[in-house]
Amino acid sequence: MYQFFTRLLDVIGVLAFGAFILSALSILYYLWVAAMYGWLGGWGIALALVGAPLAVVFPFTEWWMEGRFPEETFWIWAAGVLGVVVSMGRGFLPLSPDDGD
Repeated sequence: MYQFFTRLLDVIGVLAFGAFILSALSILYYLWVAAMYGWLGGWGIALALVGAPLAVVFPFTEWWMEGRFPEETFWIWAAGVLGVVVSMGRGFLPLSPDDGD
């Protein structure tokens, strides 16, 4: 009986977590569609439904609509790439001249 209730609580926990993630993503997607509608009107809704709020679509749309290039987005992207390179360490980037031998 104990295993049944443990399994039942596990399933309920997974479903509750899934519902939380789904609702959070739905809210973010709604905000994405609302921002695109505010910028482009009906065309913004069509673009938001077809394209996802990727790191390429959003900054260039913002640049086009606001007239200001969102360079902080690309600085954050560059910091992420640098973090990947640093975390890969010696397996990715030779750190001394004799590593290539």
